[in-house]
Amino acid sequence: MDYNADRDYQGNFVRFVYCLANGERDLVPIASNKGTWQFWKILFSCVNEVSGTGDFSPILKGTTQGFDTRMRNKIHLLQDLKEAGIWLLDASIAGINGLDWQTKTRVMEQCWQSYIGPVITSLSPRPKLVVVIGAGVERILGSKLQHLSLDNRMIPQPQARLEGGYFEYYRKCFDFCSKARANGE
Repeated sequence: MDYNADRDYQGNFVRFVYCLANGERDLVPIASNKGTWQFWKILFSCVNEVSGTGDFSPILKGTTQGFDTRMRNKIHLLQDLKEAGIWLLDASIAGINGLDWQTKTRVMEQCWQSYIGPVITSLSPRPKLVVVIGAGVERILGSKLQHLSLDNRMIPQPQARLEGGYFEYYRKCFDFCSKARANGE
């Protein structure tokens, strides 16, 4: 692996959680490309009922045989999400991980006012449900979603250290999304 390649991708690689290249060093061969597999598991659980950790194997690097198969599986998952009417909208249009909460709050509020709020209000049909990932994000944006009369549910960040682990939140995602789809049909 070329560890000097970081500078080749500087400014040309976006680490959105749903980006196929994020974490896939076959696509972007840089040391800092660690990815966000935890979010892929959340996305997967929105349209797939999971009963064990092995259920995520189609989309995870360590369990899927072959890069091409994994990419096809991730593309299929994104298509399934689209067909189910499930959208992913980040609370910030800029990376804010590692910043203090005061700065994160200002950035998220500005992003809400300038971009995210207008996008959500312009959607037709209106979202049936907004799943907010992270208690901090919910603290900042929850009242704004309620002001728009949008049903919203919060699940913790997947990296949170939770007693009993994170698995129950994958089930909750499936339940939330399934109920929203059933109410919309």
